[in-house]
Amino acid sequence: MPFTSAPPGGVYAPRPTYSKEELCAAYVGLTKDDLRTPALLIDRSKAERNARELCEAADTLGVAIRVHVKSHKTIEGGLLQTGGKPVPIIVSTLAEARYFAHSGLFPDILYAVPLSPDRIQEVHQVSLLVEHFHVLVDNEEIMDALERYALAVTGGSMSGTNKIFRAFMKIDTGYGRAGVPWGSQQAIELAARIHNSPSVTLSGIYSHSGHAYSAATPAEALEIAQEEIRCTQRLAQRLRSLGISAPFASIGATPSVRALLDAGPANIRRCMMEARLDAGVGGLARAGETAREVAASVLPDDEQDERIATESHTSVNHQQPMTPHDYVLELHAGNYMLLDVQQVAGMPLSLDRCAATVLGRVISRYPLREEVMLDTGALALSKDGPGVRGEKLFPGFGVLKGDELGKRTISRISQEHGVIAGVPAEQMDEIWPLGKSVEVYPNHVCLAAANFDWYYLLDGDKVMDVWIPCRGW
Repeated sequence: MPFTSAPPGGVYAPRPTYSKEELCAAYVGLTKDDLRTPALLIDRSKAERNARELCEAADTLGVAIRVHVKSHKTIEGGLLQTGGKPVPIIVSTLAEARYFAHSGLFPDILYAVPLSPDRIQEVHQVSLLVEHFHVLVDNEEIMDALERYALAVTGGSMSGTNKIFRAFMKIDTGYGRAGVPWGSQQAIELAARIHNSPSVTLSGIYSHSGHAYSAATPAEALEIAQEEIRCTQRLAQRLRSLGISAPFASIGATPSVRALLDAGPANIRRCMMEARLDAGVGGLARAGETAREVAASVLPDDEQDERIATESHTSVNHQQPMTPHDYVLELHAGNYMLLDVQQVAGMPLSLDRCAATVLGRVISRYPLREEVMLDTGALALSKDGPGVRGEKLFPGFGVLKGDELGKRTISRISQEHGVIAGVPAEQMDEIWPLGKSVEVYPNHVCLAAANFDWYYLLDGDKVMDVWIPCRGW
């Protein structure tokens, strides 16, 4: 609420909460200079443009997309990203999963963090709210836990008709964070385990090319995307040859997906063809028998017996061609709608494409040491740096918006303080008066946005809406 209004009576709540209606009534129509700082601003027209570009590019290329909503964590932002269509989404917390599931507007949700056993009951509860709710699996222990839970809630039946969970197998194609190595025996074993589980349906394989954020140029980001396609498609070919099918092979991160879409459809088709030829002609010929033995070892006994009987009577090649419904390439990205310094540095985009800024004010000036202090500290901007690509262009903790400011950066930060260094003393009164409002492009908008209880949507300089994000885990 406007901070000039009288405080409510009684004990002041440690964390006041307001409804969207109350916030809109208080702020819509005000200019950004009327707002209390720090504040998170979103330029509606820029966000719409960024979201529309990805959807149109994916449609042109004929590839499926799955959008990540963790940057903003709002229903309104999710609808903007998907164009109001039932496009699958990704969340990073179970709080987000509950929030988006309860809206009834998003029928396909992936909780894209490796699962721990204490969350299984809640996962099951959320899964009852949407048509398709998926989790990530990258180890056998969580499969054990999922199957134990399913056995308990289904009354002990393990007939294969009680598949109450859906799971993507998380694979590592080079990032080194989560997932089983894509070309390993472990990947084959785990995929076969999920495929043959009486409790879990295999939704596909899922890779995140987070290392694309370290790419120095669009060409490097494209190379990472191409390799990710090759790895996932080679694994998909191996699994399909063993009769292990699933709907999707999901890849991406905003830098790699953008580079891939910019490169055009021919590039995607070439990568997929190279992967399939490699797997079909070389890779499977070398690893086919070993892979089949690994997969067969985790089959139920009756299926192993059937396999042995079949192989003793025929020498048919077990390699099967991919079908149009197996491991369909799916691209996932999230940051692209808002963008930030990490995204645009080194890419063919200007900072002006960033839809989100953090609004702050000058709270003090220090002519002798040529510094200006803002109220945008770590709890407004986060302590994330500009990334490998941005270190030379924008060293610091955020870039000041406005040509008259010469693209200065926040030099150092503490909890509530942001310091701009190298400001000539003669500029203090003219350019940096006390109380001046300043917009800052954050280095990493996902972490910056997480610091705010609501966001102001702007049409020009005026507030036209307020978004309240989901919070918690």
